[in-house]
Amino acid sequence: MKQYLYLYLYNMFRLVLIAVVLTYFIGCFWFWISLNQLDWFDDPESAEITNTWYNEFGLDGRSLKG
Repeated sequence: MKQYLYLYLYNMFRLVLIAVVLTYFIGCFWFWISLNQLDWFDDPESAEITNTWYNEFGLDGRSLKG
């Protein structure tokens, strides 16, 4: 009976670990995508790397300061 309990705990730990790692890498990929998206409504030649939708909506942390 203890063998099934250990197997269950191992499988649950593995499931949580896979979920955390997968979420972390998807988040890193999304962050990379968000920093590299240019605002396509502006002139592409004049667009800078700071002109992203990430900064447009105040997601850079400066909007949290009073």
